Amino acid sequence: MLRLVPSLSRGTIRRCFVIAILVMITICSSGIVSASHPFHATLAEMEWNEAHKRFEVCLQLPGPEIEDELSALHGRRINLETTPDGESLLQKYIEQHFRISDANHSSCRIRWVGLEVEIRSVWAYFEVELANEDAPAVPADKGDASDDVKDLKVQCTIMTSRANQVNLVNVTKGRSEASIHLTAEQPQAIVEFKKRPLKSGEVPAK
Repeated sequence: MLRLVPSLSRGTIRRCFVIAILVMITICSSGIVSASHPFHATLAEMEWNEAHKRFEVCLQLPGPEIEDELSALHGRRINLETTPDGESLLQKYIEQHFRISDANHSSCRIRWVGLEVEIRSVWAYFEVELANEDAPAVPADKGDASDDVKDLKVQCTIMTSRANQVNLVNVTKGRSEASIHLTAEQPQAIVEFKKRPLKSGEVPAK
């Protein structure tokens, strides 16, 4: 099942698939995976949208495992392809378990875009806007007036009740990039950005 995600940039979506492959290679080479200690993983790609002043996110989830998680929570079998309210249940779950904040914003708002269900994976697409608890919602085409993200913190507790659950998050803001590795023992982390080298022909942003 494929649902269109027109509000996310092509670059963000394309990067999701590339990152999924690269991160899995990294995990395997680092020794996290072993026959005696299997792991479960989610992969998230966050990219800053300068025009709208928010992060675009694509999140890869293991299909059977996330359906089992939702089924256990709601006391009935959830199939994300056939259950009528399956997508809304997944949206609420992600809103509860994927959060960001920074030095100037204590919370965030998630704008759901859509999902894609594959044989073994589910891709969730959404946007995350830094906000404060009591601040009014900002129109979708406006975004926050400030793009000064300070001490960005990401919290991800998706499926952390499962043994050896790993939630990997890659964050891009212009030329600044970072990767964080979250678990039940460390469900949140401050993002430590590093600037990547300029690509051939790339002009530095002013």
